[in-house]
Amino acid sequence: MRRATVVWLIAFGVVALVGCRQPLDFDLAATADPERGRELYMAHCANTCHPDNAFHVRHVQNFNQLAETVRTYYEQTLDGKSYPQQDVFDMSRYLNQQYYHFKLPEF
Repeated sequence: MRRATVVWLIAFGVVALVGCRQPLDFDLAATADPERGRELYMAHCANTCHPDNAFHVRHVQNFNQLAETVRTYYEQTLDGKSYPQQDVFDMSRYLNQQYYHFKLPEF
């Protein structure tokens, strides 16, 4: 197989996998527990992927984008294992409460 074909097939596979993600259920944000989010963050993110204060992602402009960003990085730490979406919202509420201070979506 030609190299260009292989590269195209790999790229197509990655796009297909990312496109298959379930959309986040933002109604779960209403019941998010920031304290549990802190525990999850400390267990999976703090000092594992990045040092303190390195999570301030500049392209994040609101809570929904924060949750999507948390989801992306959380999935990377779990190496393909499944997780409840509530984890994403718990961590997002914790990070929002501590650092971002975005207005929460209406529930």
